[in-house]
Amino acid sequence: MPKLYQLFKYQIPDCIIDEVILCFVDWEWFSKIELQSFNTVMKLQQLIHKLKPYYLNCKHFYLEDLNMQKCICILRQIIKFQKKIIICEQRYVRHRKVSFYKIQNLNEVQENNKQKCCFNILHENIILNFQ
Repeated sequence: MPKLYQLFKYQIPDCIIDEVILCFVDWEWFSKIELQSFNTVMKLQQLIHKLKPYYLNCKHFYLEDLNMQKCICILRQIIKFQKKIIICEQRYVRHRKVSFYKIQNLNEVQENNKQKCCFNILHENIILNFQ
């Protein structure tokens, strides 16, 4: 069984995944504070009945007693079907550390990591001498 299906009985359709993504803010970056004002927990709570059949029975605890952290966790889990991930950055806002999240395609992340690589070796033969 692929690692992707360790939480799920079978693949979640794209239409349901898109509904879940719409529960979150439609900005590029979002934080828990913005999710709270956007009523994400309440919106996602209304979609739980659509998600429950896809989750394994032993993993239904993810869908119970929803809070902001569980909502983000559910989003992380299901967007993997669309080959997307959530990137998290922490910034200081008014002297408080706040986590900001962004949904990004996995291919874009891999390309960015290749470009950011610090150890681009241009020469084949490198000799290091330590004395």
